[in-house]
Amino acid sequence: RAHINGVDTTTSISAGGETIRGVTAQLATRPFYGCSPYVSGQFLDARTDNNISVSGTYLPTQGKMMVQSPRFIASVGISYAKGPFFGLLTFKWTDSQYTTFMNDESMPAFKTVDLALGYHVPEWKFIHNATFKLNFSNLTNVSYLSGVDSDTFNSRATKALNGTTIAGNSPRYY
Repeated sequence: RAHINGVDTTTSISAGGETIRGVTAQLATRPFYGCSPYVSGQFLDARTDNNISVSGTYLPTQGKMMVQSPRFIASVGISYAKGPFFGLLTFKWTDSQYTTFMNDESMPAFKTVDLALGYHVPEWKFIHNATFKLNFSNLTNVSYLSGVDSDTFNSRATKALNGTTIAGNSPRYY
């Protein structure tokens, strides 16, 4: 998205190819008195394969990390399910991630604690598979940047491959 003349406008960026490699793993126990702890983690290596075309030239983005691609994500939690009741308490850590294709600006890593509580309603007349669920996000009320509203090519003035300077433009965040 771009902010053009005071209006949010959706735009497309032709960034060429990318190579993404990663692994995700999770380990959990069998329920014990309805409780089951778990840990999970993810490693991601997402790189730009090409230099990006900007203003009739190219920025040297080949080999840079892709925007909005945290290298590591980890979570620890405990789930509960007994009878019609269920719940989930989770601590999640998300690594910092670049917000420009030149990797010259990033949003910091953040962590959240979330809680979900629910009840499976028994079958009755016309009620089938009904569930009541309450989600509580960010229980610790920590302020953090959770995402990027608009990626940019570079946040600092950057020399393009033909020697011209491309002015910087900072991304906007949620």
